[in-house]
Amino acid sequence: MLPSSRITLVEARGPLERLQASLEALVGLFLEGKLQASLLIGEPEGEGVLLGYYQASPLDADPRATWRRITGGPEARVGPGSWYVGLVFASEDLAEAAGVARGLAECLGGGVWGATRMGPRELGAGIVEVVAGDASEALECARGLVARPGASTSRLGVPESASRIERAYRDPRWKLYTGASPLPLKASVSRGPYSVRVGVSLYEGRYVSLARVDGVFMAAPPSEPFNTAAALQGMPVGDQLYTLVEARLGGAELYGVTPGDVAEALRKALEAGAGG
Repeated sequence: MLPSSRITLVEARGPLERLQASLEALVGLFLEGKLQASLLIGEPEGEGVLLGYYQASPLDADPRATWRRITGGPEARVGPGSWYVGLVFASEDLAEAAGVARGLAECLGGGVWGATRMGPRELGAGIVEVVAGDASEALECARGLVARPGASTSRLGVPESASRIERAYRDPRWKLYTGASPLPLKASVSRGPYSVRVGVSLYEGRYVSLARVDGVFMAAPPSEPFNTAAALQGMPVGDQLYTLVEARLGGAELYGVTPGDVAEALRKALEAGAGG
């Protein structure tokens, strides 16, 4: 981690999608070199469930009461008394970002947290999302986790780019990702509170027509698990599938599960199909 000499604070209210878009806008400003660490504190409107990036939404989920965040991890309930806290900082790896996320949640008295990274591998944007019942100490908590002693604080309004980004967070296709649920062949692998599930459909009994991944874990770059599943389409069933999964995800960062776990879930799904 590169401790920051300045933290930029953004306070916002409104629909959860607006708060999420504001955090993504802060990530963009960080990657452009316009901000160091930044902290977003928001009181979201509405009531429902905020899914982790990789979680499958229920097939009958209501898009008006379902949201999805850009970090992984478990779902969180949002409603009256909930606070959404986002943190962006200079991070060296995903495990470090997850440690900051856990530390922020604990400092706020508990909550559901998730983390990811975007940008350069060596020192990218660590991104943290926490849903907690109290955010009154969020700035002091963040200072203790990612800032240098004596770091200054500045304030910023919601970035203008957030209004454009917000539309993507409102899209039901983003909110209602059903993951492996609709696919005929699926299996999962668990590691404590974390898990990964792979679903597959085949044509001619031996070629992948569609593959999807879901679960409770974290990854960076955040979309790489989805990209890896998409890369399996059209491939014949065989060891090369598992090799591709482990090679691609081995070049990314995972937290909570391993590339081998994803390959094993795929193997179990295909073996179940062969057994049927």
